[in-house]
Amino acid sequence: MRIIVTFALFFFTLGLMSQTEERAIIEVLYGGRFLKDEVQFPGASVFKKDEQGQVHFRHKGADLYCDEAFLYARENRLEALGNIRMLQGDTLTLKSNKLYYNGDTRMARAIDSVDLINNDSRLLTNLLYFDREKQTAFFNTSGTLYSEENILNSRVGTYDMNAKTYIFKEKVHIDNPDFVLDSDQLIFDTTSQVAYMSGATTIVSPTYRFYFEKGQYNTDKELGYGLKNTRIDYDNRTLYGDSVYFDNALEYASATQNIKVLDSLNASVLTAQYVELFKAKDSMRATGEAIVARELDRDSLYVHGTYLFVTGKEQERDLLAFPNARFYKEGLSGISDSLRYTQKSGITELIGQPVLWNVRNQLTGDYMYFTYSKGTKAIDSLHVEGNAFMVAEDSIGSLGYNQAKGALLDGNFIDNKLNAMLLKKNTEVIYYMYDDAPSLIGINKTVCSEIKIQFVEGSISDITFMINPSGEIYPYDLFPKELEQLEGFQWRGTERVDSLEEFISRIKRLKK
Repeated sequence: MRIIVTFALFFFTLGLMSQTEERAIIEVLYGGRFLKDEVQFPGASVFKKDEQGQVHFRHKGADLYCDEAFLYARENRLEALGNIRMLQGDTLTLKSNKLYYNGDTRMARAIDSVDLINNDSRLLTNLLYFDREKQTAFFNTSGTLYSEENILNSRVGTYDMNAKTYIFKEKVHIDNPDFVLDSDQLIFDTTSQVAYMSGATTIVSPTYRFYFEKGQYNTDKELGYGLKNTRIDYDNRTLYGDSVYFDNALEYASATQNIKVLDSLNASVLTAQYVELFKAKDSMRATGEAIVARELDRDSLYVHGTYLFVTGKEQERDLLAFPNARFYKEGLSGISDSLRYTQKSGITELIGQPVLWNVRNQLTGDYMYFTYSKGTKAIDSLHVEGNAFMVAEDSIGSLGYNQAKGALLDGNFIDNKLNAMLLKKNTEVIYYMYDDAPSLIGINKTVCSEIKIQFVEGSISDITFMINPSGEIYPYDLFPKELEQLEGFQWRGTERVDSLEEFISRIKRLKK
């Protein structure tokens, strides 16, 4: 037997749907055309829209509209079909072409062209599980979220309506007018527009590329940080660190712990424990065991300071290290209060008590700078102003120190070794002279206006006294003790380093 009834009532409730305190029954507010057919639809009451409007249900503060519905009153569940709208308050709307709803568990399963709108966010998918009790929605067949300027895609996602956050997993992707983001897993706060990522994450824009495996990012303000395996390509530099903070609006990035900065355009590498990058100012500041290495003549020059500053445009970088500046290159090392390297001029200045060691020679003065050959980038020349002083241990008999001093010093290098130097103004020399045997001839103590010294493999090979020399060669036994050291003599060989490992070790000890 088949019964068809048309309702024009605003409110209709089946007798089996009486409201009780123990069980919230699904209510029918508008039934349209009613069909009851136990043969074809056992246990179901069938409702279809009519000319007055769609079928309308209500349950626990939610209204559901559809073109057709199968209500199973005893089981307190329904199946809805066609142009479905579920409204919860004035903030949430769920649309789909098919929906299954259980009134006892308050669970809904929406299928086909699912559209979940909540406040300012919108989620599209083809299959969505909606738990009204916990106020969560879940999908596992891919979904797309629209939130302000962000479009988020992932294969699996959960929406917590109380916290207003989405949890996305598996191939998470964000399209933003200013960047794109890809991650393994992401929690997105629709209120703050902040994304919290875990797993491999990459953020790419026309001006930067940010990679990390744990961190957060404000998609509206374009700022955030990475905490694991972080890397940012920014301002023609690549910055690595345990923790990296980035603010695109301020054109600023900083990193802490185990930092490395690569500058491929200027062939340099910087390591430190804290670094700041200021893009607008073309500058970088580093501290904490900070070392910058710059490629020179098939080798690298390593520079350290308590603080390192790098400023200037590409190919015009300036480096400042202070205080406690130190540098090392194979066969060459030195210390000073501060060090300044100017890329455009190719000059490295040592300012404040500079000391330079080359092979066996120690050079000191009030102010010192050296230059590089533009062709080979090898160290080319040296200039010392004020109290220029060279000291070298007597390498043959180990009887004392060869010494030369003057007001000014100019030297040149071949293959990173002193080749010749010229001392001017009030020059003095103490030199241990040997024959070819080699046997000590005597100790030369001479004063003159200008002295030229030649070197072979870093050792003194010849001394020429240029103007008005006055001196004497003493037998070793008759050389006066008070003349063994020129005024201003100081030997600082214990501060010298002869390898990169020793250079780094010294810096670590300085920090302690």
